[in-house]
Amino acid sequence: MLDWTGVIDPDRFVPFQLAAIQVVSLPAKQNLPVLAVRRSVKVNDNQLLVAASLTDPGMATLMEVGGTLLIDVVCDFLRDDRGQPFSSSLSAALGFDPQPLAPGGLMRLAIPVTA
Repeated sequence: MLDWTGVIDPDRFVPFQLAAIQVVSLPAKQNLPVLAVRRSVKVNDNQLLVAASLTDPGMATLMEVGGTLLIDVVCDFLRDDRGQPFSSSLSAALGFDPQPLAPGGLMRLAIPVTA
């Protein structure tokens, strides 16, 4: 679940959600392929829930050998209730300047998975 600083406009996001959210598995073993992970996405006020089944081949591989789960969010498709794109900057979450540097952009989240 990703929390944003404002309410997400689902009417502007849902038509583009297939392009806006990509999830891939990067297995720890180099001889295994990078796999796209089937995911579901739900919007609730200021929250974006991205979920994947553990039985998905990409997830199953990560659970078996470990690696990294990458979630890419194209913030240009993610608009607030005023029609403005959210920023991909993590500066506020890291305790830096709370103002976003620029609206839009690509936010990449890397989640380590151990076998």
